[in-house]
Amino acid sequence: MRNGCICWVIALTSEAKTLIEELKMHPLKGDTLFPVYKNKNEDEWLIITGVGKLNVASGVSYLYALCPNARSSFWINFGIAGAGIKVGNIGEIFIINELRDDLNRTIYYPFILPQLKIKNAMLKTFNQPQNIYESSFLFDMEGWVFYNIVQRKITRELIAVMKIISDNSTENMSSINKDFVKKLVKEKVKNLMSVRDIGYNLSSIENERTKEPYLFIDITKNIHFTFSQNKKLKKFLIRWDVLFPKRPLPPEIKDLNDAKSILDYLESCLDSHLLKWE
Repeated sequence: MRNGCICWVIALTSEAKTLIEELKMHPLKGDTLFPVYKNKNEDEWLIITGVGKLNVASGVSYLYALCPNARSSFWINFGIAGAGIKVGNIGEIFIINELRDDLNRTIYYPFILPQLKIKNAMLKTFNQPQNIYESSFLFDMEGWVFYNIVQRKITRELIAVMKIISDNSTENMSSINKDFVKKLVKEKVKNLMSVRDIGYNLSSIENERTKEPYLFIDITKNIHFTFSQNKKLKKFLIRWDVLFPKRPLPPEIKDLNDAKSILDYLESCLDSHLLKWE
């Protein structure tokens, strides 16, 4: 498997179908709470949550538990949205730079992805479908809640919300159907892939930054370390790798049978080492 990973969170099957085909995804086997898809390499995951705040909140938590690389993945919420006057035309795509909710005063300002040539807009999330076309923003029923949940779990640089205008003052919700939505998405799949590619690279960087230090898994699989001891062990192993790149650690700790003994030995060796500046 490659280093990066993408997690797509989408409300409707008609919004997701083009992506599922483009990314060659297949459904997870067995019973799942939501329709979940992944590709062969397991570095692209997609969940179809259904419409509404509760559904997207539950779906995000469910996908986070399923995806083995969820914490370092790039998360994208994508779907259709209504648009206020002067925001844009039917079929235009936006990446959201401000998120508001009709019932919550917290405002989020997502990270603006570098080198991305897609328009920005503010999005407001509601509990019920809206036709407030006199407004100056996009509106939906999932975006703010998606961001609110994901930003508690991962760094905000790995989260994006994207919306395509499906209805506005010239074309209201009555014109929306499955075929219409599929057509909108298909026309903007290149834009989605451009965000996906940037996100994948950012995820790769995050995965490298947060990966377990050398030997950490080997040491902890047979010896119990508390949470605080785990953190200390990771710190010591990183230092060991820097200070003693040609000094294998396993032979030196093979006779140490508990966490405290290993940590004490590492700390003693590291603290007694004198750096030679040349």
